Amino acid sequence: MNYKIPKTEVNKKLNSFQTLFRESGFKITPQREAIYKVLLESNNHPSIDEIYQKVKKQYASISLDTVYRNVESLEKMNLVNRICGIEGKNHFEANTTPHHHFICIKCHAIFDFMYEKANTQKIHLPKEILNLGKVQSTHLLVKGVCKKCNSHK
Repeated sequence: MNYKIPKTEVNKKLNSFQTLFRESGFKITPQREAIYKVLLESNNHPSIDEIYQKVKKQYASISLDTVYRNVESLEKMNLVNRICGIEGKNHFEANTTPHHHFICIKCHAIFDFMYEKANTQKIHLPKEILNLGKVQSTHLLVKGVCKKCNSHK
């Protein structure tokens, strides 16, 4: 099941976004805010192209490059997460709470799921990983065939 950010939370996150951007010295543009809002209101994991198509309806002159650069800025500020989908296509989400992903290898759908044992504080990592450095986060990515595709054999 995919996590949809509640409407009240969307407004709080937009206000936090404005404060964070101002404090970081970034200009808050209507296009930048629209890009973030698309991600906040999405109940799936859109690609840059999908974000671009939605924002273009409101801002016809926006370029794909502008969308890409703004999403990268949002990612650097930890406001969105990147999920590397099938065939290396990147998808994004504004759900930054700890969770994991299942990706269908047939339809490429991405599903959110919770698995407490895979969170950083609870996972038992091999010594080899711990010797590499301090682990700050973990992310479990599971690939398989979703129920919908599996039922269409």
